[in-house]
Amino acid sequence: MVYLGLFPTALAFTTWAYALARTTAGRMSATTYVVPALVLLMSWALLGEVPGVVGLAGGALCLAGVAVSRYRPRARTGPAVPEPAVVREHAG
Repeated sequence: MVYLGLFPTALAFTTWAYALARTTAGRMSATTYVVPALVLLMSWALLGEVPGVVGLAGGALCLAGVAVSRYRPRARTGPAVPEPAVVREHAG
């Protein structure tokens, strides 16, 4: 019990604090939705548990939610639109 409290939990909180120091809390919290999809893939790879249709759909839904929450539109990089010329009247 002490092992579970000290090592995995300490590692998890340390990596969370490290990542949180480098981004905002809102962006960091969105990444927690990746955890179910990662657990599904890890159990498939390491334990040989084949995910069912519902598990795959849930993982895809979680990944789609992360993608939507972290999406930022790109800045426009097209040619600049010239400003209209100012016509001045000459006194004369």
